[in-house]
Amino acid sequence: MSLIFVVNDHELQRKLQADLIESALEEEARTFDDGTALLGWYDARLKLPEGKRHLPSCIVLNNFMLELHGPETLLRLRKMEHEHGLRRTPVIATSTMFGDGDRKVFERHADAMLDVPFSVPEFLATLRRLLPQA
Repeated sequence: MSLIFVVNDHELQRKLQADLIESALEEEARTFDDGTALLGWYDARLKLPEGKRHLPSCIVLNNFMLELHGPETLLRLRKMEHEHGLRRTPVIATSTMFGDGDRKVFERHADAMLDVPFSVPEFLATLRRLLPQA
């Protein structure tokens, strides 16, 4: 079973995405309400032995969040992965509007970008494409 993180400060969107992951894909979803919480989770996992870290299979990351925006969160995540020799986690960026600067970061460092609102089939197909094959 894959572990998928949903990072979004909009509670309804976060819950809807997590529910879709769990019901349609039958995968485990864990939610974070901002980028700071996600990076804190990673930081705590780095203190565990490598075999006990249980890193996510994929991350759904919203662009605009009050605490820490998606592009900055993604850049910090990629730096953390590089510095600690972690495998690169696929990231799906979501947004109602990707500004030019944000778009460049996501095009370079994310694995997919979805404009909100997106369709359920599009969301699930993107996740299926990025999840490891069993």
